[in-house]
Amino acid sequence: MKQEKIGVYTYRNKPTSMIKFLKIVDYMKTCFKTYRKQVTEMINNQKLIVLMFGIIMALLLVVIGSYILFKQKTNADTANIANVNDVLTIDYTNIDSAVASVLKTMPEIKAEIKEIKSTMNKKNMSYSVNNTRIEDVPIEELFSVKKRQFRLEVENRLANKKSDDNTEAIAEEFTNNYLEAISIAKEVYGVTVSQEEITKYIENNIAPIVVKEKEAYAKALGLTLNELDYAFDRDIYVMDTLWKKLYPVLFEKYPQQNGEDDNAYLERIKKEFYSHKKR
Repeated sequence: MKQEKIGVYTYRNKPTSMIKFLKIVDYMKTCFKTYRKQVTEMINNQKLIVLMFGIIMALLLVVIGSYILFKQKTNADTANIANVNDVLTIDYTNIDSAVASVLKTMPEIKAEIKEIKSTMNKKNMSYSVNNTRIEDVPIEELFSVKKRQFRLEVENRLANKKSDDNTEAIAEEFTNNYLEAISIAKEVYGVTVSQEEITKYIENNIAPIVVKEKEAYAKALGLTLNELDYAFDRDIYVMDTLWKKLYPVLFEKYPQQNGEDDNAYLERIKKEFYSHKKR
């Protein structure tokens, strides 16, 4: 699906129990249709399908990644976004200048982009990270405080907001929370993801979807769409791949109680999962 216009978008941020980014409605609808088909084929229990649709909508807010950016605020206990009521206006017509100005201050990101471009194999979408082929890179090493900070700084410029002195601390907390979620999934629930699974997830769910904002972001970075999806934004899709495998396990371990509201059930599952978080 293609969007025909890049412009100025204004969104009101709404409370959520999952990590959120700003969304473009048409793009989200496309992602949702893709996920709905996969979930319907995978799960025969109709009630569980309905329940998973609500979760998937939250997870897709992570799927859309760094080219749809959002002012992120953290909660130290649950790694969730705090409730916000402010309106953010994101002007994607300024994406080139926003990315360029941030890249000037972050040589680490420029170096990453250079390595992606010089090592990407167009046939199998493999590339190198610090001179190591992606297939051999531990999942945890895909997460970078600098990458998270880069996305925050770009968002600030797109929203015409002054750079937040706290962006590095916010980025570090988000990164640590992601790593802890990966650790909990592995140590407590026995759920892990491989680089091959992430590549397959991107191939089936991300790469086929093209919107003008995504194209503009890739161009501003000096990357192709495949380089953006399979490499630069790969860390985002680690979490999507993980949650896709993890939720069926959580549903089985913590079944919904008779008369339990769906929202209350999701909240209980979240609390059960994060109860294993190290203090």
